[in-house]
Amino acid sequence: MVETLSLNRERISKKDLPKLMRADEPWLRQLGVFLQEWWDENPELFFRTSGSTGKPQTVRFTKDQCRESARRTLDYFSIKTGAKTCLCLPTAYVAGKMMVIRAITGSLDLVAVPPKMNPWDHDLPEIDFAAVTPQQLSDPEAMDQLVRVMNSEGILLVGGAPIPEPTRRKISDIEIPVFETYGMTETLTHVAVKRISHPTEPLFTAFPDVSLDIDARNCLTITAPYLGPDRIQTRDIVRLEDSTRFEWVGRLDRVINSGGVKIQPEDIEARIGEELTNHLFFIHPLPDKRFGEKVVLWVEGDPGSGMEADIAEIVQSIPGLERPREYHILPRFQRTSTGKIDRQGTVAEWLEKGK
Repeated sequence: MVETLSLNRERISKKDLPKLMRADEPWLRQLGVFLQEWWDENPELFFRTSGSTGKPQTVRFTKDQCRESARRTLDYFSIKTGAKTCLCLPTAYVAGKMMVIRAITGSLDLVAVPPKMNPWDHDLPEIDFAAVTPQQLSDPEAMDQLVRVMNSEGILLVGGAPIPEPTRRKISDIEIPVFETYGMTETLTHVAVKRISHPTEPLFTAFPDVSLDIDARNCLTITAPYLGPDRIQTRDIVRLEDSTRFEWVGRLDRVINSGGVKIQPEDIEARIGEELTNHLFFIHPLPDKRFGEKVVLWVEGDPGSGMEADIAEIVQSIPGLERPREYHILPRFQRTSTGKIDRQGTVAEWLEKGK
């Protein structure tokens, strides 16, 4: 049986790929490249990791494993045949690729749009299923358009990066089912989710047949038979409730050691996010002669806008060693190729420019 895909109201198969790969838009050509890879004779796909479990590397899965992962998502959220599914993620990476595989596996109606910051400003049909990054919900206009275009009982998945507190608060007020996802390339995207729209859930819950544990560092380990026999070791620090539920705390490789005290930047970011609602920011250390490392707050904004007094007040409200010893306002943060804030690159550029 020849696999087909319903793409933007047209039914396409392998024979239609040359036309797709000649499209004017680079993102459509990239989709064609992936579909060619999916429909070739090789039983495996290769994915480049982001470094969630260590140094970036190439991992491979069989196409049957990809189909099984897709089926699990479709079954968990009860996504039905023919559901209008929005592809607004680049298919150069695993999240976009898996949305395509879900559409093929579940016979969904894929609506592909450019993978940009606001994917909703198109003439879209009512959408039943979509996945986005937090950055694609950061614009207030994008959030309003999302509410208008999504089916009130549709499913929206948000993942790929931590969700800023202002965005999280906006999501919590809407009643469309919105789920934060936990996963990585090594798990073929999500293996656990939690609802973050009304009514919200406090913990991530693993998919059926996925078993969770922690190591001596409180880093999460994942066992999922459909992904292979080996346990997957992550560098995500969690508070484990039981073998299927957890609270995400932060990344092991982001821990700041200040005077022998280990500080989790994500905890400070959550506290600051309650007050600093209109600007992107992050916590990243700088060297300190006395403490080894010191906590520093980095804010994206106009250095001449007069926001310094507000930031100083927020900083002073944070107690002890968690209080940022410095803050720096930069016109623009560096971004990774997937649109995430490049913390290390931003700080390195600041240092290179002589502060």
